[in-house]
Amino acid sequence: MKREFLKEQGLSDEQIKAVMTEYGKDMDKAMEQVNSLTAEKDNLTSQIADRDTQLTKLKDGIQDNADLKDQITKLQQANKEAKKDFEAKMASQKKAFLVDKAINGAGARNSKAVSALLDLDKVSLSDNGLEGLDDQLTALKESDSYLFNIKNEPQPTKSPVNVASGQPKGEGTPTINLATASYQEIKQFKDNHPDEYSTN
Repeated sequence: MKREFLKEQGLSDEQIKAVMTEYGKDMDKAMEQVNSLTAEKDNLTSQIADRDTQLTKLKDGIQDNADLKDQITKLQQANKEAKKDFEAKMASQKKAFLVDKAINGAGARNSKAVSALLDLDKVSLSDNGLEGLDDQLTALKESDSYLFNIKNEPQPTKSPVNVASGQPKGEGTPTINLATASYQEIKQFKDNHPDEYSTN
């Protein structure tokens, strides 16, 4: 508000001074309010900016954690798969070793040839060893015995020459069964025991 405007309105100098004083007081209050509002606005703007920065950092941090968790999950899965593959490989090697041992123990002439005729998918590895292999080896021995060294136990043959006890010629007198003895055995007995041969 200007003094010239008040003079034009017919106000005296004292009246103009009084009006200007009151107007000045109102302006001071208004400026205080403006300054206060401006400071509050600046403060809020700064807080919002700080919060935006914090949210951005928090978002970036969450993203980093998500990536880290994803990497950890992938590593854990890879470790599980590696452990599973290792255990399967070890079990396969153990099974192959026990199968080869069983085949050789069965007297196979050629373990590879015998193994090729076995259905190893039906052979499983358990805490007790191999299951499903003995029956296959037994059947293979019957159907393809030429693949195995079959140990035939020699039948005991009764010698035609024996020492008979309690005979009239005295205990321990050798005798020979002429019915079962060969010509060579009879000749040998005659040469070694001529007296006993003559009594037979």
